[in-house]
Amino acid sequence: MAEGDIFVRLRRSVAGLLGLALVAGCAGDPAPEEPVGPQETADAVAAALSKGSVEGIKIHEGNPKEELPELLKGMNGMLPEVTVGHISPSAQAASIKLDYRWPLSSPWTYQTDATLVKKGDDWELTWSPEVLHPKLTAETRLERQRGDATERGNITGEGSAVLVENIPVQMLGLDKAGLAPEEVEESARKVAEKAEIDPNAFVAKAQAAGAQAFVDAKAVRQENLPADFLAIKGAALRTVTMPAPPTTGYAQALLGTTGYATEEQVKPGSDLAVGELVGVSGLQQTYDKDLRGSTGNKVFLAKREDPVGSGRPTNATLLADFPDSPGKSLATTVNDDVQTAAESALKGLKTPASVVVIRVENGAILAAADSGAARHTDASMTGRFAPGLAASPVTALALLRSGVDLSQTVQCEKQVTVGGATIENDKNYAGSTGQITLARALSDQCLTAVAQAAQQLDAGKLPEAAKSLGLGQDLDIGVPNAMGTFPAPADDRAKAEALTGLGSGGGLQASTVALATMAASVQAKQVVSPFVVPGREPKIEGAAPLSDAEAKALSDMLRARASSYRPLTSVAAGQADGRQWAVGSTSKYAIAVVIADEPKASTTPAQLVRTVANAVD
Repeated sequence: MAEGDIFVRLRRSVAGLLGLALVAGCAGDPAPEEPVGPQETADAVAAALSKGSVEGIKIHEGNPKEELPELLKGMNGMLPEVTVGHISPSAQAASIKLDYRWPLSSPWTYQTDATLVKKGDDWELTWSPEVLHPKLTAETRLERQRGDATERGNITGEGSAVLVENIPVQMLGLDKAGLAPEEVEESARKVAEKAEIDPNAFVAKAQAAGAQAFVDAKAVRQENLPADFLAIKGAALRTVTMPAPPTTGYAQALLGTTGYATEEQVKPGSDLAVGELVGVSGLQQTYDKDLRGSTGNKVFLAKREDPVGSGRPTNATLLADFPDSPGKSLATTVNDDVQTAAESALKGLKTPASVVVIRVENGAILAAADSGAARHTDASMTGRFAPGLAASPVTALALLRSGVDLSQTVQCEKQVTVGGATIENDKNYAGSTGQITLARALSDQCLTAVAQAAQQLDAGKLPEAAKSLGLGQDLDIGVPNAMGTFPAPADDRAKAEALTGLGSGGGLQASTVALATMAASVQAKQVVSPFVVPGREPKIEGAAPLSDAEAKALSDMLRARASSYRPLTSVAAGQADGRQWAVGSTSKYAIAVVIADEPKASTTPAQLVRTVANAVD
């Protein structure tokens, strides 16, 4: 082959390879972006205006980046929801209708016109103040004027009894003006103890307040002023009108409390104002918007050069006027007579104690009361304590579903070891000893006999049994609640501790409302769900129903020791982790009581149960 031919072929081959490389390179390049149409641009404009900006929007005319903040500054952070109502596009321009909706006490709605102009492949916004509101000009801006707060709605109980109403009360507090900085902590702690609120939280609140501040602690009726409160250095009172229950702490775990909105709570655009009454806990917090009502709002055209808040609307400048709407009342299931009896039974107790009463028929919570020492944690509803054999219906049901016969004989001894754990009966145990039935062991609180059944327990049956009795669920009832934890125990030690309700290895925990629910479920022979607001009854899904044989076995077991708790007809009792429990029911209601141990106890769970039960009857 001639040298020239070789050169030509080589050149052609190189050219071919270069061509292939170019084709391959082009194939890997990203496809050019499709031009954005007028509809997409209009949607982007609406989305940006809803955030109070024109970020990302190309502007054909005007200067909205500087003008828009000026137009909105009088709205106090409130922003509209903007959507595209209609668009009429042509080859070089598009007319759009923007729908505005402002979240005032009632929605404020209107429509504006805007124009998009095509420039190359892009659509650009022609800006003017009228895009925000049709009556805005180059000299005016929007301003929102808020009316006075409306009267808060009442909370009622059964029979429409008024449980919380707006009345003049005394605000307990700490006046820092008369205290040296080093005196604040001690005085704040003493004020908190008298007010029966969390001392650590109040100390932190007091220390964070200004040097001349009056630090609110708690509002109480005049007749409920704590003895010697003003003897505390720095303690002070001021008269305020606030929602108040009949007595201090009355059904607090359910009804909740109110306080004054702080700067931290009042977000930009909020319908709240600093110092306005708001719900702080319980139903007051959950239903705050309904109870608080709507404060009136006016929106008007103000001069741009006038400071915010200095102008007033006139007939010529008024754009929107929404009157206030008073707060609505909230109905609950709380029975004033039952709640008052529960509060009275706990009055004067220095130790943490709680009482809950539930109607068996439907799960309505009739009362939830806490002693002063338990009130700051709302322990009746949110406590998490080992229940001992007060939770014996769960234990018994789990064993029954594991194939265990409750009539089998077990040995009640002073002490046993199961899975390496030493379990002892209480030193004051006065029940049957020696050979007894398992049902009797559960009823008499013989921990050692019950623990010996650990090896017979199918671990998965424990959480299943708890669920069948209304426990171990997260319930949306409008107030924080703890319906107990009943995890499947991992080994014999955990099983023994779980069956005896000792908590540590098995992880068993329960609250007063949880065990009242358990007792109601046993009495009703079906799962009961507690509730406090009619229409907000939770449903427990997937709970295995009680069989007739299971329901009879549980009822028989709980009747065994009821004679000393009359008028209750079914009772379970227990103790663990420094607390004593009593749980029981009649055909109409279920009741649970827990009280922390104290060296010289002024009462017992049995006495508390009888006191409240007699009042209910």
